[in-house]
Amino acid sequence: MLPFRILRTISVIHLLLSISTLAATPAYSSLGPFRVSDADGNSVRVGFSVQTRFDFESKDQGDHADRTETLHGYFRTMRPVLSGSFLDNRLGCYFQLNTIPGAMELMDMYFDWNASRHVRIRFGQSKVPFTYYRNQSRLRSTFVDWPIVSPYFGAERQVGFCIHNGLDKPPIYEYVFGVYAGANARASHGVGVAKAYKITPANPSDLTGDGGKYEFNPELFLRLAYNHNGIDLRSDTDPDRGPLRYSLGASIAWDLKAEMHVDFNWRIAPEILAKYEGFAVGLIGYAGGSRVGEEVEVKPATIGWLVRAAYRIDEHWEVSARAASVHLRCDLTEDLERHRIDYARHNHDELSLGVNHYLVGHNLKLLGTVDWQRYFTGRTDLFVQTQFQLAF
Repeated sequence: MLPFRILRTISVIHLLLSISTLAATPAYSSLGPFRVSDADGNSVRVGFSVQTRFDFESKDQGDHADRTETLHGYFRTMRPVLSGSFLDNRLGCYFQLNTIPGAMELMDMYFDWNASRHVRIRFGQSKVPFTYYRNQSRLRSTFVDWPIVSPYFGAERQVGFCIHNGLDKPPIYEYVFGVYAGANARASHGVGVAKAYKITPANPSDLTGDGGKYEFNPELFLRLAYNHNGIDLRSDTDPDRGPLRYSLGASIAWDLKAEMHVDFNWRIAPEILAKYEGFAVGLIGYAGGSRVGEEVEVKPATIGWLVRAAYRIDEHWEVSARAASVHLRCDLTEDLERHRIDYARHNHDELSLGVNHYLVGHNLKLLGTVDWQRYFTGRTDLFVQTQFQLAF
């Protein structure tokens, strides 16, 4: 068993070495991306991001077993990115791969067509428009990992199209309406029903194999929001330390042909984000319905919530906190009992505290998170996570 003081020493050394290597770096505002353009304004941009992790895990194995403690160092992501803008910015494209050792996955591949001032069309594989929080890039997160609600409720990546009026820089009154394939392209987020029934969905984005095949099962998405005073929704942090800005929105998903024990039939998520003089506070509620029981009725099956806050002390330092919870409703738990499936670890709470150091904005930063999770049975797990990120 690894003593905690050794972990603490190693983590401090890891952090100090990273800071000492970069502390003398001048205060740049950004890195890249590298761009090639022609006289007509068409341009192609090449980018790359890498995230390295150093984690300690202490997991509760029950009353009659010792806790397991492990220490990991690994590459979380290595992603090349190719994007472009053509025809006076009317046509855009985005292509992203995940290339960590032992895996090769297609993350995003989509096109954006600017049809008019209020109508744009995105088609291809991308995150579905379910909560603005999950549509943020992982590079702009204020924590090392996504919260526990994301693997359950999403948003996940799917193939399809959506009509919107500004996904990256939304206007005051925002809308997004999408029609997607209904099949999870990566099976890592938005898989709450399958997790409960201990089903592992196929991964169509895996480029090292066939990835599995799936039928087109239409799933509809609608997101509406009011965005006040030009709030930047790309991240929860507030480096501008400006006046009060806020966003009020709601996301709805309806799967027209949901696969039983795998998909939610419907999902809803009201959402709030506010920023004020360095503070950023967000709140999301989640609910999902699926077919459960012998009568195969669609019933509310899973609920959850997420509260998060961050304070930007100055240009380089930030502290953050969040709390989240996932709860399986009684109709679902009774059906799991009939199938003799243990659901204890799917009712749990999470509390996270973080300290972040921005060397060059989100392009070059260090994140540290202490994450505590408590399960329905009273078991608790502890995770201490550090992440170094380079993106251009």
